[in-house]
Amino acid sequence: MKKVFFTFAIMLFVSMSGQVASAIDWSLLPNLVQNPGGESGDTSSWSVTGPWYATSSQAQSTGTVNPHSGQYFFSSANSPSASAVMTQDVDISSFASIVDAGIAQFDVGFWYQTELFQSVYDTVVGKISFYDGTNSLLDSSETGELFSTVWTLEDYIDYVPVGTRSIELSFTGILHGGSYINAFVDDSYLKIGSDPIVPEPATLLLLGSGLLGLVGIRKKR
Repeated sequence: MKKVFFTFAIMLFVSMSGQVASAIDWSLLPNLVQNPGGESGDTSSWSVTGPWYATSSQAQSTGTVNPHSGQYFFSSANSPSASAVMTQDVDISSFASIVDAGIAQFDVGFWYQTELFQSVYDTVVGKISFYDGTNSLLDSSETGELFSTVWTLEDYIDYVPVGTRSIELSFTGILHGGSYINAFVDDSYLKIGSDPIVPEPATLLLLGSGLLGLVGIRKKR
């Protein structure tokens, strides 16, 4: 019995020392991104540098791009340019208690599509940045350059850095062929959830010791 318990305890300790797969049902949580797919018909709620705009369709050399869902999507092909950036700051100060307890997770994602022009893809880069209450950068992560001729989902789940009070979501369209950046984004999202609380290893060891004690008492009887 003792051998089995310590094997069990070690397995639990190892599983909790690394990143745990999320047990949160993200479908039940609200999207914190405003105007996530341009459904307002414009880029309201986003700060835009370059030719990002909301459109219901976009002609390109390989055909017409239509929204992934709804009536609009974001296109960076409004005018000739080498790159285009759109960003949105999301205030998550209302989640401060779970963020600072280290149990808050985020789920961020978006659908993207790009053009293949003369054997070269234009690309899009998604980036998420975390800031504390003084607007100091805590951490950031980006996708690298993505390309696909069909709508493709990019999704990422991880823990929110302790101390985070706002999150910046950004998309960059990058030109690789021709004059117009044919990079498209739709249905972006950012959700915050609380990681289910699990016992700490010390608590598990204490519980295991108690169970062993009960086994010993039963044997004496």
